[in-house]
Parts: sequence; structure tokens; C-alpha cells
Amino acid sequence: MLKKNTTRNNISVFLSSLRKIYVISIVLNPLSNKNMKKHTLIAMAALLLVFTGITKGQYENPEYKEIEEKKPVVYFGLSTGINNFNGMLGGFIELCPAEKITIAGGLGLGMWGAKATGGLRYYKNYPERLYYSGSLSFHSGFPEITMEFTDDNNNIQTYNMKFKPVPTLNLAVGYQVALLNNKLRLHFEGGYAIKLKTDCYEVISGGELSDLSKQVMNIYTPGGLILGLGGSIGF
Repeated sequence: MLKKNTTRNNISVFLSSLRKIYVISIVLNPLSNKNMKKHTLIAMAALLLVFTGITKGQYENPEYKEIEEKKPVVYFGLSTGINNFNGMLGGFIELCPAEKITIAGGLGLGMWGAKATGGLRYYKNYPERLYYSGSLSFHSGFPEITMEFTDDNNNIQTYNMKFKPVPTLNLAVGYQVALLNNKLRLHFEGGYAIKLKTDCYEVISGGELSDLSKQVMNIYTPGGLILGLGGSIGF
């Protein structure tokens, strides 16, 4: 419907331009073969008026602006990072049900197994620039995994361990760089992931972990600094 209205407007501008050309022709009266330069000037003026009129009709018509400024309502993307929204590598989808609020969900893989995340984002100017994000993540863990640590005597010890499922609450701030009329976006994100569980792993065999190994495991478990980088395509 908008395209039809825009086309009608362009036709009206075109006819108006033709009327202007006709008036110019009468004033200059190019009826003699001796006035070839006048014919050339009239032709150039005609082309200029038609082009200017149609272009003006397109960009000043509010309906045309509505078409041009239409924003995607859904984005599909990939991202990577540390404590990232969808793990070390994964995909996400972002839907916009309201003007400045979006619903996002992601799936991916990380050091603690599979990761699933869902949350909300608030934009000051959707779908680009600054946004604030709050989300919950579930890290699947591993039923059994082999890890190597250095004990108190600097000897390498092998441990069979179980990584338990761990949830985290993620608070982040990001920035979207929009390209190609908002069809393509690149984003950067930083924040902090709060671990919602303290009993995150279990040693099945290999003995007790050293204090240093426990510190390493505390860093290894989900939670802490968030750094993310990714891109998305809008539809």
C-alpha cells in the first residue's frame, strides 16, 4: 500500500514537472531550426526538472521515509568470548516485541559444556548503539572429565572429576554498530556473571586437590568477567 501511494506521488510530481517544461517551451518558443542551442537547453532543463521532482517526491514523502526507516524485528547472530552470552562459540536470536526492549536467547559450547541463555535487553536507540542486558544461563557441565593439576610437590596429578550443572546471572552493557541500513550489526559486550551455585564440581578419583588446584578450579568454573564479540543479521 505504501509503495502504491509513493508511486502515485511520483507520477503527480512527474506531471507537474512536465507542465513546467511546457511553460518554458512557450516562453522560449523553440520553433526555428536556427535555435538548436535552445532545443538543447530545453531538453537538459526537462531532464533536470523531472529528476529533481521525482527525487524530491521520494525523500520528502513521509510514506517513503516510513519504508526507508523500517527496522528489523528479528536478528540471528554468532558470537564468542569469555563468559559470553552463548559460550565460547555459539548462535543467538534476538526479537523486538517493543520499541526499546528485546528478548534474546542463545545456545553454544564453553569450557563447562553446553550453554543455554535467555534474557532481556534495553536499547536507548534500537537496534543500534548502547544497550543493557540481563540474562540467566545454564551450563550443563560434564558427567565425567579428566583433569591434570600440579600438587604441592610440583608433581602432575591426574584426576577424574564431575562438572555439575551451574546457573549464572549475567549483567552486561553492550554496544551495537549498525551497517547496511540496520541489516548487519557488530556488537561488543562487557559485564559480570554471578555464579548461583557454590558446589560446582566433584572429584571422583585421584585424591584431594591442592589449594592451588582449587584456586584454578574456582577460575575455571562459570562466572566472573564477561567479554563478548559478535555479529548479527536482521530480518
